[in-house]
Amino acid sequence: MAAHRFSERAQPFLLEGGAHGVLLLHGFTATPAMMYPLGKALHANLDVSGQRPTVQGILLPGHGTRIQDMRSHGGYTPWLNAAIDAFDALAARCDRVSVIGHSMGGVLALLLAQQRPVHNVIPIAAPMRLCRFTARLAPYIGWAIPFTVDKRGPGEDCDLGYAGMAVCRVGDLLRLMRQAERNLAQISCPILVVQPINDETVRAASANIIYNGVSSQRKELLWLERSGHGCVIGPEHQQLFDACGSFLRG
Repeated sequence: MAAHRFSERAQPFLLEGGAHGVLLLHGFTATPAMMYPLGKALHANLDVSGQRPTVQGILLPGHGTRIQDMRSHGGYTPWLNAAIDAFDALAARCDRVSVIGHSMGGVLALLLAQQRPVHNVIPIAAPMRLCRFTARLAPYIGWAIPFTVDKRGPGEDCDLGYAGMAVCRVGDLLRLMRQAERNLAQISCPILVVQPINDETVRAASANIIYNGVSSQRKELLWLERSGHGCVIGPEHQQLFDACGSFLRG
């Protein structure tokens, strides 16, 4: 991956703690900066043993540099392998590892829960269905329209990401979604499914698909009534942080 990063705040982070590891996975076109407030809030909360968790946020391949890198360095296999490698590394130093992911990161979290001994999993606004029907066309038009550009520019503070996307990578996101949905029944660890009602990107039906599809004995569903897709930094972020903290403490 290219060495350039457009912001120091887009860097991966590690908050040292105890035996409970928490892996945070950002979404499509985003960076660890969007997950840092949640990570900081979780790190501030002591678990039942009186320890802080060890919280890690990784940067997925093709993200946090230049949008061109998303086209040449990102994709289905690199994203999934990065999540698996991060989980395995955190599991080597912690007794147990929980995984929280936002958007595409939530899909990766579900895939990890299918393939690794995840302690708890929290998918936040994880797509099983997208609002834009045209997303299905991306694999066929990516050669003709390499990139899209959003009307807004890159965000400030925590809302850091590309002001657009590599169209060809939407197909990789769809592949991740299909695989995660196909094997939902393989998930048996405790799960908290979080979905904003006003999500402009992910259809609310996604949350019910996940909730009804897993085999977990302990499962909860949290609806955020005033939030959009970027709920991790939205108006109900404190409610979300508190819910995640309570769920992880069990």
